[in-house]
Amino acid sequence: MKMGGMNAYIVYQWFDCRIVPMNGGLLLQKTTGSLRTQGWLYPENGAWIYLGSQSARGERLGNYSGRTPSAGAPATPDDQIGLLTGIGNNRLRLEIPGPVEESTYDIIEFAR
Repeated sequence: MKMGGMNAYIVYQWFDCRIVPMNGGLLLQKTTGSLRTQGWLYPENGAWIYLGSQSARGERLGNYSGRTPSAGAPATPDDQIGLLTGIGNNRLRLEIPGPVEESTYDIIEFAR
């Protein structure tokens, strides 16, 4: 769901996503749709902090830059920071405050 920005809200259908162990951490990826999301999850008080970036389909997936090159990537407006929480049996919700592409607040719900 995208809220604010270009429209009051937009609700999309389900997309393919995955959370996989990689390099000693957890990598979250939204792998279908016109906008892709990719980033790392860090545990924090029973939830997970998400640091990632988004790109349009066909563009190379970027890394979270932290708005400065010192975090390991060139500074980019595609950075995303969010909070991933459990909302029920086999369900998670990632909330990404904006501004982000097309909106001011994104919610991505995961269901297994």
